[in-house]
Amino acid sequence: MNTSIRFVREDLGARTLLRSCLLPSTVNQEALLVLVECLNDFPSLPKGKSFTFLAGGEARFTAYPFGKEGYVLEGKLEQVKIKGQSFLFKDPYGEAEKAFNNLFTKNYDLSEKEFAVAKERVLSSLAFDKKDSKKILSSSIAYPHAPLLVDEAKVKELKKEDVLSVLTEVEASKTGRVILYSSDAKEKPLAEIYSNPLLREDIEAKEIALDGDFEADTLGYLFSMKKLEKSADLSLFNLFSKELIERAKSALSRVLGSPVAMEVKLISPSQFLLLLTAEKGKLSYLGKNNPFEPYAPLEKTGKEKEKQDNALELVSLLKDEDTYYEGFEEALECGFDDADTLLTKKEFKQEDIDSLFASLKEEAAYKALANRKEQA
Repeated sequence: MNTSIRFVREDLGARTLLRSCLLPSTVNQEALLVLVECLNDFPSLPKGKSFTFLAGGEARFTAYPFGKEGYVLEGKLEQVKIKGQSFLFKDPYGEAEKAFNNLFTKNYDLSEKEFAVAKERVLSSLAFDKKDSKKILSSSIAYPHAPLLVDEAKVKELKKEDVLSVLTEVEASKTGRVILYSSDAKEKPLAEIYSNPLLREDIEAKEIALDGDFEADTLGYLFSMKKLEKSADLSLFNLFSKELIERAKSALSRVLGSPVAMEVKLISPSQFLLLLTAEKGKLSYLGKNNPFEPYAPLEKTGKEKEKQDNALELVSLLKDEDTYYEGFEEALECGFDDADTLLTKKEFKQEDIDSLFASLKEEAAYKALANRKEQA
């Protein structure tokens, strides 16, 4: 599979370069998180230049788990693209791209003061994250694109050399991808940087039980399902996810009597995660054998029956560029070779969704519950 992808669409308002590289599971997670903060706050460009002066450029970095494969360092460079614009004496796009790619190498320049500031910002953020049960649980499950949370004590012990050493792993990585989103069909082909594509795999079905000074309770359920085979199946999965949440909310509202926030995360073409978050104490008695069984068949009457009989129509990922990018990248990570068909109009029937429900099997349950203190 090609790891350098150029995607051209005339209505794109910006030139966006996305670079992602896979790092081994042994990488220093604390150093990786501080490195991201350094790259965001102190990108080193030649002669003190800024991306802003290169066609309004902005570079942002993030890092996240990628299942059992390890971790991903990802950078996004966005620049204004004006149709028909040409440059006689300089190329702000080429110059910015070169500087951006340089940040993925050991040539990155970081001062002790910049390191100290970035480290302190990470520590401040971790102090808030400790109370977020959903973030803590998601990070522990370590599914693709989950938040990356780390040990506060280990962050405090970090030295600048620890952070810069991560760039040795970044530069040596052979697995990753580069995507260029542009409205210019005349863009030159991208160089092949990586030899292996980023591909999602199933995560291990391992129970996780956490407790802490959380502001809410969070539960997670890992399901296996009929394998998705092509990009159109992602659109079907989006419809399935909405109905799954509707069913679960309907069942739980009768049991709990209070709202529950829900989210579905696609792990791989054959696995997904359902996350539930509610106020303290509301979810504490729900365990592995959840009482709501959102995948059980429902009796359909009235509008539901009418909806079932009619074809369900979906145009996936319409005008929102960020949403389109996410779907396109998700299709690539699932190994689908027809990711560019995501804008194609698709029609599904209720039985297509029901077939996914029929294939579900619960693999594991996770929980992060708030400590319950007795009232005085």
